[in-house]
Amino acid sequence: MSKQRRTDSRNAAEKYAPTPQGSSLLYGLIAVVLLGASLWIIGRFYGFSFPDHPTFLVTGSVVAFCGGFILRRVRRHRHDVAYVKEFNKRSTR
Repeated sequence: MSKQRRTDSRNAAEKYAPTPQGSSLLYGLIAVVLLGASLWIIGRFYGFSFPDHPTFLVTGSVVAFCGGFILRRVRRHRHDVAYVKEFNKRSTR
């Protein structure tokens, strides 16, 4: 019964708080790539050259990477909380 309870709890939690796919490193790298694409588009539109400002690029990249890393941690935490909630809902009678 316990294995079935865990499986049912995991499936129920997946519906509203899915397990994040990929690692924290991947989330951070994707955030940096999205920042780079955004800066390129903004630079092209406004005629601004971001490569001339390396401090801004490095700082922005570090902040974006940390943001992606934290996003994955938050999503994992939400999934874990949802799983525990669903597990406790299915208490043994």
